[in-house]
Amino acid sequence: MKQQSIIKRDLFAIVSIAVFFLLWNIYPSIYHANKNNNNNKMETVKKYFDVWNAHDAAGLKELFDASVALRDWDVAVSGAAEVAEANGNIFKAVPAINIEVLQIHEAKNNVFACEILVHLNNDAKEVLKVVDIIELSNGKIKAVRAYKG
Repeated sequence: MKQQSIIKRDLFAIVSIAVFFLLWNIYPSIYHANKNNNNNKMETVKKYFDVWNAHDAAGLKELFDASVALRDWDVAVSGAAEVAEANGNIFKAVPAINIEVLQIHEAKNNVFACEILVHLNNDAKEVLKVVDIIELSNGKIKAVRAYKG
């Protein structure tokens, strides 16, 4: 009876050590995979603003999910081609427009809150204070909601 108890204790110790070493070896790869995934999401958001500032409507379309939705104080459209066209219309109407990104805050569930200044670069030197809420899905932009204020 005593020998069975010792065997159970030793078996428990061996299994515990094996689980410990398994987790020790797996955890870093899981941690870095999640960290890299979050970095990729942030890079997608940053790229959106870079492409936007290049006034590249076709490039924006490539970043968009097929069912992307755009809503701001002037327009509400959906679909990659339609949202890209809406941005293209902004570029045509305000040729010197550009965005200055102040801060990007990552929230949960693939959502980013982006504090930006929209420089109209017009004679009045207008600058709009805006918050863009950008939602991602499968590495693509699913929604852009812009709030002026």
